[in-house]
Amino acid sequence: VEGVGRHQLELAVRVAITRQGGWRTTRATIPYAEAASVELTVPEEGTSVRRPLGKTMLTEITNAARQVLPSTLQTGGLFEVTWRAKISPGSIDQALTATSSALIDVREDGVRVVWQVDLTFGQTERGTFRLDVPTDYLVEKVDGSNVRGWDTARDTVEEVAHTYLTVELLKAVKQREKMVIHLSRRAAMTATTGNTFAAPVVAVPDAALHRGTVQIRRSPILELQTNDAAGVSRTDGTAITKTLEPLLGQQKSPLGVREYQAYRFNATPFRIELSATQIAPQLTANLRTILRIGETESNLESEIRVAPFRRAIYRVEVAIPADLQLEKV
Repeated sequence: VEGVGRHQLELAVRVAITRQGGWRTTRATIPYAEAASVELTVPEEGTSVRRPLGKTMLTEITNAARQVLPSTLQTGGLFEVTWRAKISPGSIDQALTATSSALIDVREDGVRVVWQVDLTFGQTERGTFRLDVPTDYLVEKVDGSNVRGWDTARDTVEEVAHTYLTVELLKAVKQREKMVIHLSRRAAMTATTGNTFAAPVVAVPDAALHRGTVQIRRSPILELQTNDAAGVSRTDGTAITKTLEPLLGQQKSPLGVREYQAYRFNATPFRIELSATQIAPQLTANLRTILRIGETESNLESEIRVAPFRRAIYRVEVAIPADLQLEKV
């Protein structure tokens, strides 16, 4: 290089690219100088880009074509970046299959879901997975012995809103991986007129095949009704309850739950539309009353035996004549 001032050197470097589902990753050592900075030019809008920042991974979605993102080189000039083009329905990994077992509890204060997915993918090494979760549900946590972390991002595909859950593994694996997703939707089921909603579905959009079983349970003070079921068939869900119920931990309902229906599906998406109605308390009361009439005052003593049915009751209201004074209960 001759002369003083600023000089620009252009290099064309060809590096290998590996694919993990819809994600593409490249790692290479490139020529560098001390205190060098790196800028990434991303050609397309809506591209998800993940790059290391110290010991963490920074994830960003571009909002314009040819957007420039700052990055850094790791020790020794190591350059690493992972990206995924805007999600499209055609991004299918033919080697990836998914088997799910789900426990859906419909309670008086909302819906809670424990969704276990077993992923098989042959000899392909994978370090991340992408799942499609319901947009109106909160992802509370993702459990798994090899799960490093997770994040969610919203996107629109063909004018339909999607929430994508990206799970990062501690160590890239081959053949099989298992994880458990905990979801919840807060909605008080107090209206006696009913609450209509669709059972939540967790999909694996990159999978060529996704099948599994869903066990639906209800609170003892709710009555469930299936309005519509498409893409599913009835089955026995006893084994799912035994496997997944211990995973609820402290999220178990204090009122308990009762099994409702179990379904098997061989593809996603499927649809199970439910209506939840609060069971109105019904009871009978048997009264034994003694009335004592004296010269100066009268006393009334009454024993009330209440017999509820259909659901437990926790409060009883008793009407007392206005001219009587309550002494004790």
